[in-house]
Amino acid sequence: LIAGSGSPLLAGNTIENHDGYGVRIEGGTTPTLWGNVIQNNSEWGIVLDGNFPGPVLPNLGNFTLSAPGNGQNTIRSNTAPALASGNVLVTSTSTGGTIIPAQNNWWDTTSTSIIASRILDGTTWGGGAPVINFQPFSGTPF
Repeated sequence: LIAGSGSPLLAGNTIENHDGYGVRIEGGTTPTLWGNVIQNNSEWGIVLDGNFPGPVLPNLGNFTLSAPGNGQNTIRSNTAPALASGNVLVTSTSTGGTIIPAQNNWWDTTSTSIIASRILDGTTWGGGAPVINFQPFSGTPF
């Protein structure tokens, strides 16, 4: 599934068993993902690629919003080259330390360090790439 323009709501989908990415969000697109299951894809579950200058950003889950903006996605068991599991990959650039919300999702674990190890973002890459804010996360599946 590729989101390439606009601000679509991607809700209630099961995106699984793809030979590649589950969801690819390209720069300039500001979708809201809510209530989806993104699992068992052969590469990354979610890829953010391109320039996300803000002020409106993709919303993978913002804990301060009511549905459909508050997450409730299941993001798990996606594989990635050189990693046992790769749930979110950020290859994009932005300005000023952009933070992409990805809160209130179930990551198939309650370990902050395991969730962080399955996300490659500005924390890993540096160089202006956005950072994924996954806390607070859900402690149970939806």
